[in-house]
Amino acid sequence: MILFILLHLFFIVFEVGNGIKDVSMISVDNPFKSGLGPYSFDYLLGEKSNYTISAQVIFLDYEETSENTISSLKKQGKIVICYVSVGSFENWRGDANTFPKSVIGKKYSGWEGEYWLDIRNISILLPIMTKRFQLAQSKGCQGIDPDNMDVYIQKDTGFKITYGDQLLYNKNISIAVRKLGLVVGLKNDNDQIGDKTNRDALVNYFDFAVSEVSDSRKNGT
Repeated sequence: MILFILLHLFFIVFEVGNGIKDVSMISVDNPFKSGLGPYSFDYLLGEKSNYTISAQVIFLDYEETSENTISSLKKQGKIVICYVSVGSFENWRGDANTFPKSVIGKKYSGWEGEYWLDIRNISILLPIMTKRFQLAQSKGCQGIDPDNMDVYIQKDTGFKITYGDQLLYNKNISIAVRKLGLVVGLKNDNDQIGDKTNRDALVNYFDFAVSEVSDSRKNGT
């Protein structure tokens, strides 16, 4: 999902973990230094965003943000995390033609040109997502903010995604990112990270988490 202004939402970011047996041996250059948080942050998605803000952590679009912009922000001491939607198909992306029709589901309500993905098809989606992560890495992004990691709770995606499907997909996304030496966040998968039977597994796969909640002071909800 791409916006040209800051979202009227609070984004809660906190450190989660740094790997279990499957991923703990993967070397990650973690820009979030122990004892220095909490970090201030902002989402700036779109070419018309204001890149002169004072936040310490900046979330940017992996495709629409230039390497020069990322380099400039890092020289200012910013931590740059790149946004990638891993649970939805966006028809404006440069790699849109690499998604077979079989994995593209129903429309994502409220977002023009966006559709849910069949995350059960890891063998198809993971290579595509990995190329996106590699693009972000080549531009200098220090981490990945994978969006739409809670497809299994959505009501009308066109697919029967289970709780277990989501866990497996999210863990594979984490491993793919961490293999590139980047930190990775868990986005909005609150029910699973809060499940005591699975929390340890998810916590240890991710380096930070992002939870979106409405800002009643701005939008009146």
